[in-house]
Amino acid sequence: MIVKQKELDDIRSIRKWLLISGRRKTGKTFLVENFLDYDEYFFVKRDRSIVSKKDQKTIDYETLTSLIGRALPEGKTVVVDEFHRLGGDFLDFIHSMRKGGKLILISSTLSLSKSLFVPRSPILGFFAEVPIGLIDLDDTVRALEGPGIDRKFLVEMGMLLREPLAIDYSPDEAPGKLMGKVIAHSIHTIPALVGEIFSEEERTLSASMRAF
Repeated sequence: MIVKQKELDDIRSIRKWLLISGRRKTGKTFLVENFLDYDEYFFVKRDRSIVSKKDQKTIDYETLTSLIGRALPEGKTVVVDEFHRLGGDFLDFIHSMRKGGKLILISSTLSLSKSLFVPRSPILGFFAEVPIGLIDLDDTVRALEGPGIDRKFLVEMGMLLREPLAIDYSPDEAPGKLMGKVIAHSIHTIPALVGEIFSEEERTLSASMRAF
């Protein structure tokens, strides 16, 4: 298992409310769900329905805000994953809340995350920003280290495993061969993720190629 120790240590040291953002498949949810303490964890689906991970029940928006409104003043920690799907009303709700407890928001929509920190944002100054990117090389190397491991293999495989898509593959073969497998088995996934990154950064991805 590879743990993003640098980000984890950073998150644990911050006492403010948190906004964790980053590209999909970078381990944001895994990091929070498995390594942080929380009292309530809610996931917002694409249709804006909300699942409580505590009991896997689906709740509505009014129930969510009611639960958060009770939990935070009691000093509890609440996580809302993919919160951006709730829209502007949720931001206004947060703005109206009396500060207390710890609220952790997670978003895979980078451009929206940036828009929360413009001068007119209703929650400006409420959150510490925690961007989650690729896994740090120190963390991948630390996870692979062991007696008799070749240093060249360790560094090459460590660099490859910085990409979360590669983690589910066996690291027992040559890095070049493993990279080939990751690419071959992610023919549609990689272009979709790259396109998403460009879209979130308000760029346009072109399929045309220019000869040099």
